Amino acid sequence: RTHRLEGLQTVLEKGGHKVNLVEIKDRNAVELKVNGQDVFSCNIEDLDYGGDGQLDSLCSEALDKVNKSF
Repeated sequence: RTHRLEGLQTVLEKGGHKVNLVEIKDRNAVELKVNGQDVFSCNIEDLDYGGDGQLDSLCSEALDKVNKSF
């Protein structure tokens, strides 16, 4: 079920970040960690299906939180 993560992954990679997908127990959860610290989470069903993530507000929010974590 990674199709909903494609936009998020694209936005983060274009922002210069390395993305490592790791399966977690809750199949509906998305958790972003930077240096082991949780910086963003959401329900996977709230993300747009496929695409480049440019129009998905959650992808923009996630990128902003990752950038601020540095």
